Amino acid sequence: MISLPASLAPWSKQLSVFPNELSLAIGPLVQRIAAAIDPLHLEDVPGDDDPDGFDGLVNRGSYERLIASDWLLADEIPEEFERRATMHEHLFLKTAKRDRAHGLGSVVLFDSGPDQLGSPRLAHLAILVVLIRRADRARANFAWRTLQNPGLPFLHGASESEMIELLRARTSANVSDSMLSDWINLSLETNRPEEIWLVGGERLHQISPHHVVSRVKVEDVLEPQVRQVSVEIQRRKGRPRRILLDLPDNGVCARLLRDPYQVRVSIPRKLPTMASSSGLIFALGGRRLFATTGDGTLMSFPVPNSPWDTPGNAKQLALGNIGRIVAANRLGRSTIIVSVEEISLRISYVGKESYPPAGHYFLRLDQFAWPRETDQGLLFPCVRPPVPQGDKSSLFVLDASGNLFRLKPEADEPVALLEQSGVLALTSREGIPAYVSVNKARNTVEYTSMGREPFRGVVLSGADGVEQAFFGFGAHVQPPFCLLAIQKSPSRWLVVSGQTRSSEIEAEQTQEIVGVIQEPNYAQALISLREDRHVVTLKGPDWERTLFESRDSIAHLTVSQAKPWIAYSTTKGDVTVYSLPLAQSLCRYLNEDRND
Repeated sequence: MISLPASLAPWSKQLSVFPNELSLAIGPLVQRIAAAIDPLHLEDVPGDDDPDGFDGLVNRGSYERLIASDWLLADEIPEEFERRATMHEHLFLKTAKRDRAHGLGSVVLFDSGPDQLGSPRLAHLAILVVLIRRADRARANFAWRTLQNPGLPFLHGASESEMIELLRARTSANVSDSMLSDWINLSLETNRPEEIWLVGGERLHQISPHHVVSRVKVEDVLEPQVRQVSVEIQRRKGRPRRILLDLPDNGVCARLLRDPYQVRVSIPRKLPTMASSSGLIFALGGRRLFATTGDGTLMSFPVPNSPWDTPGNAKQLALGNIGRIVAANRLGRSTIIVSVEEISLRISYVGKESYPPAGHYFLRLDQFAWPRETDQGLLFPCVRPPVPQGDKSSLFVLDASGNLFRLKPEADEPVALLEQSGVLALTSREGIPAYVSVNKARNTVEYTSMGREPFRGVVLSGADGVEQAFFGFGAHVQPPFCLLAIQKSPSRWLVVSGQTRSSEIEAEQTQEIVGVIQEPNYAQALISLREDRHVVTLKGPDWERTLFESRDSIAHLTVSQAKPWIAYSTTKGDVTVYSLPLAQSLCRYLNEDRND
């Protein structure tokens, strides 16, 4: 790995989102721009000197603030008044200054219109890096967005997904004066910043001369044989500063603009002979994937953080004759496995035994039995709730019929008790189990969180026709909620991310919905399968976007609850984990017995 030179060390945190060779290429642009932009200081912000009453006494000040007892000396003993004035012994009221109600704030609005296509986009990347570090040094709140994308919320950093969003935002539409005014007003209302930066071409600044903002004008240098971009920086106070940026070579520019993170792809790993997996599920934390095969074997797949990391080998877990595997998870350094036998659910461990203890947990056959034919060999989640003080640990397991069992050791006999029926989906958010269920008596769909402070609330009134639901990854949900999609009708879905946050998405009746996720630009979307289960798309309220196309038909797909990742297995036995922020596969495991 190539380390950055000392001259680029101040921006190493922000430049680390790029591959090393791209960091070295864009670094000189960052240096030149940073030298032309002054730091963000408190004294730059108007209103810091607003008085707010008095705060004690001082021996210096205006005689308008001289204390009353000293004025009394002027009338009664003028000689003493004059002596105290000469010796600086008079006392004055000290003026208190108004405390700031919030920290410093900086907002950047980028024009992604037609006059900013091409090399000006490279300057945009460098400007974003500079302004983020500038805000970090001032401990200021920071937000940015593009002007032409109304569906994009304010972003707050320079992660890989945000850099991709800035690059993808190019459009043929120009910004209107009214649109610009609306975004500036929204920035003031939402972020309450002390400064707003407009970054764009000549046209953007011509339509906004009345806005009191800081400006960066970015333009191509249209001269033969010259590969430069002109950047003119105009603060609200001070003279304009114009610099010329020399562009990297053509290959690096093309890579930065088209595909900065897809130059390297994950190296496929070979799997032993493996029939089509009938179950697939992410472990807690998302760093491991489990799958069951047609012969009942449990496979464990390590998931790397990026395509640049070499994935480990898939492991076939040796478990012996423990019955049919129905659930698995990773708890600490142990893999917990739940299998079903004739009259019991069995807990087994690979690695150090944890809790609840391994062994048989007997089903109450007079009340309920695990379904034999309805699960079709699928793999289900099992989650462990927090343990109340003085209580014994337990494990929740969901079956294909919507029955949630609690496996709990008792003094006389470990048992698997029916906790809740009508459960549509089960998950765990930061170690707290949560599920969504249909209450037939009240005709409602309810969300339940089973933490130390249990929560249960109605998320949908009128449960007629509700047959399935999915949990998915959501970075900005309202605790104790998880991102959740509920099928209201064959083509209509309710997406819930909080007690007061929900929206509806309508899908085509021929569209197979298999999950829900929050995409890199923070929009919530359904995951669907199309084209005979070969194409995976994201379906929003009024848009749809293709994520990827699988060479073979997809047998099973699952979504991580901890990371924006999707895993799928194909009918040929291949297993792939796909990252939404990187828009590419993190790892691929190929069946070595493929018949291509």
